[in-house]
Amino acid sequence: MIKIREGVHQNNIYNYKGCIENMNKLEALIDDTMGLFSLADDFSNLFNEITSDVKGKVLGTRLQARNFLIRTEREQIKLARKDSDDAIEQFQLERDKARQYQYRCQIECEAGEYINALNWLYKSVGLNFNNQEDFYELTEKIKKLDKASAIFTTMHYLRILSEASFNGEISLADNLYSAWVKSKLESLEIIKCHSFENPYEVIFAKLAGYLLSKGNVKSALEKYKIAVSICKNNAKFLTARSIGLVIQAELTALLCKFADKYNKEYKEKEAYKNLIKDYNDFMNSSLPETIINTFSPWKETLDKLQDVADNNKKYEMLWKISRAIFY
Repeated sequence: MIKIREGVHQNNIYNYKGCIENMNKLEALIDDTMGLFSLADDFSNLFNEITSDVKGKVLGTRLQARNFLIRTEREQIKLARKDSDDAIEQFQLERDKARQYQYRCQIECEAGEYINALNWLYKSVGLNFNNQEDFYELTEKIKKLDKASAIFTTMHYLRILSEASFNGEISLADNLYSAWVKSKLESLEIIKCHSFENPYEVIFAKLAGYLLSKGNVKSALEKYKIAVSICKNNAKFLTARSIGLVIQAELTALLCKFADKYNKEYKEKEAYKNLIKDYNDFMNSSLPETIINTFSPWKETLDKLQDVADNNKKYEMLWKISRAIFY
C-alpha cells in the first residue's frame, strides 16, 4: 500500500512515467506472489481476495497516470483502457467498481469519445444509457446520490460538457447543459454551499468554460474566479497551485478570443498580468523536477505574448499551453 501511495504522489507531481514504472514492478510482484498460493484452501482464497483488491488499486493508479499522459501521448489511450478493463475485473464491491467506471469515463472523455464517456458515467450510478440527446435522467440521479458520489459525478458530467463544447460537439454540450438547467443542479446544496476543496475547482472551471463560449460572460467569470480561489486556498498543495495556473491560462486565452466581441466586460490584460505574476511566484518556489519540466516551457510563450497585439494570436498561444495539461 505504501508503494501505491507513492504512485499517487508521483501522479500529483506530474511524474507519470515514474508512477507507471513503479506500478509495473508492483503488478509483477503481486502476480508472482499470487502464484505461490494457487491451492484452493481457505487461506489462499482469502489471500487472493486481498491481493486482487490491491492489484486493482495498482492498475487504477497506473491508468490514472496514463490518462494524464493522453494529451501528449495518444498511444496511452489503448493502454489506459486495458488497465481499466483489468482493474474492473479485480474488484468485488460495487462501490469500487463504480469508482473504476468513473475513471474509465475520464479516459473516454480524454480520448474524445464523449458518448462512450457518458455510457460509463451512467453505469457508475446504476443507470442504463439509452438516450444520446436527453440527459435528464442522469442529472436527476445526481440529486439522489450521497454527497461524495454527487460531487464526483458532477465533476465528470461537466468535464464531458466542457470538452465536447471545446472540441466542436456543440449539440451534445448544449443538450448536457439543458439537462443541467432543467434539474436545477446549480441550486443543489453541494454546489451552492461548496467547500474550497478538490474537485470543486474542476466543477466551476468546466462549467465556466462552457458558459464563456456561449457568451454568458458575467456568470462564467464568477465561476472562473471561484475555481482559481479554490486553488489558491489550497496553495500549500503543489497540485492545486499548478491546476490554478492551468485554469488561469485557459481563462486568459478565452478572454483574448472573445475580447473584441465583449470588449466592455472582458479584462484580458488584467488576467494576463495575474497569470504572469502567479506563474513567476510558482516557478520561484521549491518544486520537484517533474513539475519544473512540465511548466518551464510556458515561460517562452508568456514572454512572447508581451509583443503580440492580435488577440486571436494571443488566444492560440495561451490555449495551446493550457490544453497540454489535464485537469
